[in-house]
Amino acid sequence: DNRENLPGRRGTTLAFPALTVGGANPGTQVLFPGPNWPAWAPLQIACYACGRQFGTASVLIHQKTCLKKHAWGSDLLPAKRRVALPEPPTAFALPVSGDSEEAFNHYNNDAMDVYTTHATVCRYCISQEKIRRDEEAAAAAAAEAEAARRRVAEEERLRREAEESARQDEEERLRREAKEAAARRRAEEEEEEWLRREAEERARLEAEEAVAAAEAARRWAEEEERLRREVEEAAAAAATAEAARKREEERLGREAEEAAATAAAEATRKRAEEDEERRSREAEERARLEEEERLRR
Repeated sequence: DNRENLPGRRGTTLAFPALTVGGANPGTQVLFPGPNWPAWAPLQIACYACGRQFGTASVLIHQKTCLKKHAWGSDLLPAKRRVALPEPPTAFALPVSGDSEEAFNHYNNDAMDVYTTHATVCRYCISQEKIRRDEEAAAAAAAEAEAARRRVAEEERLRREAEESARQDEEERLRREAKEAAARRRAEEEEEEWLRREAEERARLEAEEAVAAAEAARRWAEEEERLRREVEEAAAAAATAEAARKREEERLGREAEEAAATAAAEATRKRAEEDEERRSREAEERARLEEEERLRR
């Protein structure tokens, strides 16, 4: 029982067992394979007349066309070979978009039961299945021939590439050997030149070292003299700075005293003005009160 792999289940393969068809050709096997639906593909509905799968939006249109084809195909057969058209499954309703996977599976089970039962006696279904198998066999043979041609072409290409690679490797080896020989000659010449220059450089460095030692002794004496003068100048500058600091402190002290005296005088003047202002207001107030008293009398 392969109903675990019915169309309508995501990520499964339809694998119904082969049907042994009797009649004029006993033992003929009619296979009903289904596609491998990826997990993201929408759920499909099996046609009860031909076993193929269709989407929810197109299955009804297909069923009408499929039944017409069955009727036309059956009319072409002798009367004794004709069979009634298959009846749609009734145990479960036709699923629509948005129904559960279980609803699709139940309907597809019944649809495939109707189809497999009908296909064992329908000569039109058997002939159509044979045509499909022949087309698939022809396509497989053509694909195999093309694959063989491509294999031969690929082998030839690889052989040519191998020969070309071997030729290039040999040329590259010869070039490397020539470069290495030239490099060895240049290295020997450079070694001789380097030894000559090294002898000259040693002689030059020895002369420069003697000159540099004399120059260093002279600079050392000059540096000692400079440091002595800097020490004397720093002591004189420190004495000058100390004298300037003391003069600045005396100046600041005098300025502070003058500022304090000025502030005291200003405070005394402000107090005198305030007293004068207060006495003037008191005199005006007394005069006003006396005038009011006089007017009342």
